[in-house]
Amino acid sequence: MTEKSKIAEVLDERSLLLPELIDRALAANARVKFAFTWLQAARAQAEAPGTTPPDLGAERRAAGVGDASLDSALGASHRNGESYVIPGAKKLLGAVVEDLDAMLAPVAAAGQAAIFEPRRTRLGHLPDLAGDRVPLDFISAATRARRDAGDSLHLLVMDLHKAINGLQAGLAEETLDGARVYRLAAEDRPLIQAFMRGLNRTAPLKFDHPGLGTTATRTGSRLVIQNDIGTTDSHVLIVHVEGLRLSVTYTDVHSRRLRFFQERLHDFAMNWTETRARHVAGLEEDEFYHATGSFDAPNQTSLAACLAQIGASLVFLIDWNRARKRLRAILPKAVATDLLRWAAEEEVGHRGFLVAGGEKLVFQALDTVRKGVAPFGMPLVELIGQEQAIEFMRVVLRATSEGLRAKRSEAAIFEEIRADLLVRLEGTSDRLLDLVLDHAALTLDIGELVRETLMRASAGEGQSLREQRAKRAKRWESDADRILVRVRGLIDPRGVPPAWRGVLESADDAADALEEALFHLALLPDARGTTEFDAPGELDPLERLAALVAGGVQSYVRVLAAARRVHRGSSHEEVRDFLAALESVREMEHATDEVEREVVAGLMRGQSDAKRLFLLAAVAEQLEQAADGLLHASLMAGDHVLGERLSG
Repeated sequence: MTEKSKIAEVLDERSLLLPELIDRALAANARVKFAFTWLQAARAQAEAPGTTPPDLGAERRAAGVGDASLDSALGASHRNGESYVIPGAKKLLGAVVEDLDAMLAPVAAAGQAAIFEPRRTRLGHLPDLAGDRVPLDFISAATRARRDAGDSLHLLVMDLHKAINGLQAGLAEETLDGARVYRLAAEDRPLIQAFMRGLNRTAPLKFDHPGLGTTATRTGSRLVIQNDIGTTDSHVLIVHVEGLRLSVTYTDVHSRRLRFFQERLHDFAMNWTETRARHVAGLEEDEFYHATGSFDAPNQTSLAACLAQIGASLVFLIDWNRARKRLRAILPKAVATDLLRWAAEEEVGHRGFLVAGGEKLVFQALDTVRKGVAPFGMPLVELIGQEQAIEFMRVVLRATSEGLRAKRSEAAIFEEIRADLLVRLEGTSDRLLDLVLDHAALTLDIGELVRETLMRASAGEGQSLREQRAKRAKRWESDADRILVRVRGLIDPRGVPPAWRGVLESADDAADALEEALFHLALLPDARGTTEFDAPGELDPLERLAALVAGGVQSYVRVLAAARRVHRGSSHEEVRDFLAALESVREMEHATDEVEREVVAGLMRGQSDAKRLFLLAAVAEQLEQAADGLLHASLMAGDHVLGERLSG
């Protein structure tokens, strides 16, 4: 019995095994008849040792007996007292008894075993055959065909053969849309056709993988459909239909794949029993999971739709666990399972991906496109982000599935995948620049807030309003930090950082310094009423310094905006605009050096107390740090644009 048949028997669906049992029984019948012929020839040779034995090699091969030693054994047969010594006789007669059981199996499955089992018990009892010694009267008694001489093994084989032929004729087996069917009622046919319609729609997605063989029959009041799915012994599906009630029994060695299959039927309100682990000795994997679901269809249309969905889902179970493991080399575990779910819903499948090379195909594409973009070995998710990685892998699954079915070359499929990855890498650079621009906008807001605060402080604005602005700047600076964290998460921190991350880190230093300047300004006490500490124009140099830095942030934003437009093939005017914005940042930084000195000199000449002096000096230092950070960020952006974008 095959391992698939063992599962069907465990699930108590022996009626589905009848065609297979009949096929095996007929093969066993041929072997037994050859054995009888061979035994008779061996006896004749033993009785006439000087004669040339017959050559039964062709008969042996035609009967499906593989033991070639039987061909030469005939010549060595001889009589020894009350026995014949026939090399190989013990082994051959043991196989005859096993073949008798194979012939009895379909008769038993059809409920006709009662008239044969007593004869099998009596006639199948062999004498002592030690040393290949066969009693003189055994061969003639076993092989005689005359009923008036008494029962024999040969007569039992003849009667079993006749019964098996009757069963085979009664099956009237046919093929219905690819399913082997027999003993159907008229109402069964459209249901089987619905199941096969779904199965045949998606079956090409298995490519050259074996499986999806379907058998169907009627047993009493219900239709029974079996599908062997793939090659795993315990991977079997059995569907029962009785009226409008459908039940499906599913077995699998992988509990995750079982749950995946259950999800495929979520539209039909299946009521599933608890999944149970079962053991069957003799299977390649003796533990498997077993679940049964039932669906009460409201009408025939819904019943047919459910059958079609079951049939269409089976191909996605083939090599499911293998595909999941391969995808986990590229994507996080949960994402890999979601991708398989998408591939099934879109009827793209995953077998094409495996046939085309699996994860090796993706790694090869990565190796050809990331030179100069990212360090070797950087994972796909870190290179282009998880969302883009998922979209890319969807393209990979679809390209391999559709490409292989369309007989496209492997090279053409690979180039399609590589081109898509290149576009996504360029898109990643653009998304990084978008984030850098968002960060620059927040830095500009903080810079303007510093300039406004100093201007209003000179006009006598109170400390409470400065504190409010400082809190606002802190929120914006926190938003800017989150952008930096997000950008860092897109790339491997162990590798060489791409240009835009370096730009953003320098610009974030500027944002931090501007926020710190506002923090110190908020601590500055009100000076009105204490004129000895409030010299006229005391804050004017700081106002000019803040205005320069705010203008520098604006120039930095222009650098970034121009960088988006500049690439190989850009016009002279576009490149000139970029260089002019870059020069404006340089000029700003040089100017802030001079103004910072004026601030320090003014503070030294003034009458401020130590606290006020410390705070104002700190503001000046932070504004100068902001200018340095902006220049550094702008220069890095310039190097990237001039060294990479313009050079291609």
